[in-house]
Parts: sequence; structure tokens; C-alpha cells
Amino acid sequence: MIVYGLWILLGLFLLRVAGQFLVLIARPFWLPPMKDWYSGLIPYRILLPTQLAILVLMFSIALGVTSESGWFGQQRHALGVGVLCFSLLYALSMVIRLVIRIRHHPDLRWYEGGMIPTIFHFVLSGFLFLLARWHLA
Repeated sequence: MIVYGLWILLGLFLLRVAGQFLVLIARPFWLPPMKDWYSGLIPYRILLPTQLAILVLMFSIALGVTSESGWFGQQRHALGVGVLCFSLLYALSMVIRLVIRIRHHPDLRWYEGGMIPTIFHFVLSGFLFLLARWHLA
């Protein structure tokens, strides 16, 4: 089940990156505007390559875990503990971000004001959590 979860979360993050890029180049009416896809802390010209690097890393991890080969396919208890702690802190920071957002802007729709990035940070922290669980199994 952990392996499937890794691939599902990888797919969700891929859809997020693709959706954001689609909004940039085509502005389809059925997707939120570009300002809602990212917080603006990192310029998109830097964000996109960073997201692509994250996708490559996620793919390498998921492939290694699936095949139980390569560096990512070797179970390491200490690595699992570290990744577990990081994933929980990462998720907690996103909960705090979400609470602050809702308290300051209770009238915003689900996709406005940085909500899409927050959701996908949960996707990334979930990926890390599953990776940690696999290392600790």
C-alpha cells in the first residue's frame, strides 16, 4: 500500500505542476488564475525548475522503493526516523499556515490566497511520511 501511495502522491504533484504551467501558457477558464497557484515568494522562473527537480527526485524515490533497488530502495531505519520527523514538522507548519490563512481571510474561496500551494505542501509531506513509513517497516 505504501508503494501505491507514493505513486499517487507523485501523480498529484505532477498534476499540480502541469496545471500551474497550463495556466501560465493558456489561461484556461476552468482553472484558477496564476496568482492562486503559488505564494509569489519564489519567482516562477525559479519555482518551475525546482518543482521539476522535486518531481525527478520523487520519481527516483518511488521507483527505488517499488523495485527495492538502488540507493532509494535500501531500507534505512535512521533515515526513516529523520524523514518521519521532518514530514511531521512540515505538515504541522502547513496546518499553522492554513489556520493563519483562514483566520485572516475567512471569506476566500478554497483556491484563493495561497490555498493551492498549501494543499500540495500536504501532498509533499504525505509523500515524505509514506517514505518514512517504508523505511521504518
